[in-house]
Amino acid sequence: EEFIKFQDWEELTSTDIADAFKQMQQQRRYKQIFWVSDTCQAATLQNQFYSPGVLAIGSSGKKENSYSHHIDHEIGVAVIDRFTFHALDKLERLSPSSPETVQSFTSWFNPLQLKAHPELRSDLFDRSPSSTLLTEFLAATGRPRFQKNLLPVSPAKQVAADGWLRRNVSMAPSLSSEWITKSPWEATLERGQELLQQLRVQTQLSVDAFRPKEDGRRSEKSLPLWAAAFGTLCLTSAVIL
Repeated sequence: EEFIKFQDWEELTSTDIADAFKQMQQQRRYKQIFWVSDTCQAATLQNQFYSPGVLAIGSSGKKENSYSHHIDHEIGVAVIDRFTFHALDKLERLSPSSPETVQSFTSWFNPLQLKAHPELRSDLFDRSPSSTLLTEFLAATGRPRFQKNLLPVSPAKQVAADGWLRRNVSMAPSLSSEWITKSPWEATLERGQELLQQLRVQTQLSVDAFRPKEDGRRSEKSLPLWAAAFGTLCLTSAVIL
């Protein structure tokens, strides 16, 4: 009750699942959830849920078992459970425009065939299960369609495309071969490196001019120039790198 085991080794409780949903809700990782569980007393797994936007259905109620549908006599194990078998039969009939809802999905199961009573919990959901489509949660795969012919283009879009092409072709002769063969990023980076080298030279000249002269005095005019060159050098280096 309110837990599920994996190969009699790992255990997952209803509280663990509820806390995971709450963390996902706080981090905005979902808009709405459709929780489906198929195990013995599966409906008890949804007892501790408290996050909004969660629909939950369990294959069996409290004190009920979830039975297998049939077994493989060659390997001697169950192939599929009854709830999963009938759920798959229903879901394989879906289409992208299917009107099937969560309520109709729940009503699809026959307790006599399952030997259990599936339970749906919808108090945390802001809409009625009868108005919530199954295709909102389960991706409905449609038949692929291949287009053999070219798609027609409207005259207005064709004129706009032709005008854009003519403008770009007319600009091509005015561009240097360097900008045509190189990408804009490469050309910008190379130009930035050239400017950086020029700034380095200017900075060195300013530093040399700011050094004390033979009489021990510094040039007052060179100080603003040296500070401006040094600041520009630092800023340019940061942008390029």
